[in-house]
Amino acid sequence: MSVVQLADVKAQLNVTFIDDDVLIQSKIDAAEAYLEQFTGRAFLTQTRTVYFDGFCRRLELPVMPVQSITSITYLDQNWTEQTLGAGSYVAVPLNSGDNPTYLYPASGTCWPCTAPAKSAVTVTLQAGYSDDATNVPLPLFEAIKQLVAHLYENREAVLIGSTAGDLPFGFADLITQYRTWSF
Repeated sequence: MSVVQLADVKAQLNVTFIDDDVLIQSKIDAAEAYLEQFTGRAFLTQTRTVYFDGFCRRLELPVMPVQSITSITYLDQNWTEQTLGAGSYVAVPLNSGDNPTYLYPASGTCWPCTAPAKSAVTVTLQAGYSDDATNVPLPLFEAIKQLVAHLYENREAVLIGSTAGDLPFGFADLITQYRTWSF
């Protein structure tokens, strides 16, 4: 399912024929995937898997908003996969489109030791604003439509014989406020 519906994009493009419906839908899918990757957000509810090399004071989940944690598994010092019980960690904040979610050990506990392996910790989670597009911020909705329109109108990587420029308050202005920055 897409955040932006084909009919909405066709209205944006002023396209009234059906010949390009498959092409436009592929551009909707590409635009949504690009913007999710660029912003570090999940638009619609989806399962994500995140890997860490081990536990540290806190684990920052690289997607927003996180709805829930499905499971946390890790390789113990004997290289045996273990699953953390739901009461052994805390995820805060959940369902925040403005703040990253962090995992901490529950009060009075500490993280277990892991094997010295890459991706020793696996976190499976549910992320996204909701099951439908009603909770996706309107600037992101508009940015998807603008990117699809750009991809549809400019089907090659290079423009020849034209001087192009960004419009004031354009695509980048819509999405920058939603980008997750990490250092």
